[in-house]
Amino acid sequence: MKKGIFIITAFLLYCALGGDPALAQGYAPPNVNAQSAILMEQGTGKVLYAKNERQRMYPASITKVLTAIVALEYLDPEEIVTTGTEVNAVPYDSSTAGHLVGESLKVENLIRGLFIPSGNETGCVAAAAVVKKAGYGESMAYGEIERIFSNILNEKARELGAMDTNFVNPHGYHDANHYTTAYDAALFCSAAMENELIRRIAGETEFYGNGAGFVREPGWVTKDYRWESHNLLIMPGEFFYPYATGIKTGFTDPAGPSLAASASIAALAWLARTRAFSSSRRRNCDRPSAAAMSVRLYL
Repeated sequence: MKKGIFIITAFLLYCALGGDPALAQGYAPPNVNAQSAILMEQGTGKVLYAKNERQRMYPASITKVLTAIVALEYLDPEEIVTTGTEVNAVPYDSSTAGHLVGESLKVENLIRGLFIPSGNETGCVAAAAVVKKAGYGESMAYGEIERIFSNILNEKARELGAMDTNFVNPHGYHDANHYTTAYDAALFCSAAMENELIRRIAGETEFYGNGAGFVREPGWVTKDYRWESHNLLIMPGEFFYPYATGIKTGFTDPAGPSLAASASIAALAWLARTRAFSSSRRRNCDRPSAAAMSVRLYL
């Protein structure tokens, strides 16, 4: 399998604006550096542009998009979960949100921990909470929790039509058996953005506050957080895109930089691999041409 991944997802107001890509004349496809890419219409699943969209790729933290979908199917956003030793069940070089063992954490902020700081241990907390809620028991080694949760993830992927996805953990830390495709990623990223809470959190640039929220009980272990988004498309700077609304970045050495992004007027889902993307900043480089194609075709 090729290594390295770059994802963009977004939404095109195709139905509102009208038109058919086949009717557009005089426009060449965008010059996309990504090895694998897909332009998919939100809601209908219509493929408007594709490049090696069925090629298996490593998703890195884009995995957390599906983890968030599953977490919210089992957990109420207002619910408080208590973290366990699963917060330590991540490799030393993982991206982390900074959770404590025994911390009381509001599920809404659990979802924030997946998206804004891209906490790998947040994924582990989500996995443990879901497995417990699903009735598998409370006293279970994390390795067994991860196996069960991965099965739940893969079942959800199949339900969404993502038939060439296999996840073995909730966060995307590299494993040779942990993969998806641009087409599959487009399906579950689009599904995620149908969820109002995920859509709102995915577009947030920062979170400053207590993980348990405003209501705290005596004896709770809580923590104040200062999280800032890694998605340069929604942050002020060179790659800021005024129509961008989210959603998720990621990186591992084998996967390379990855990005799932959404915009209010254009919809893309990319999964890409290129040695040219040597830093997380450069994962945004395909954005102008891809978004421009969407605007040219439909505005």
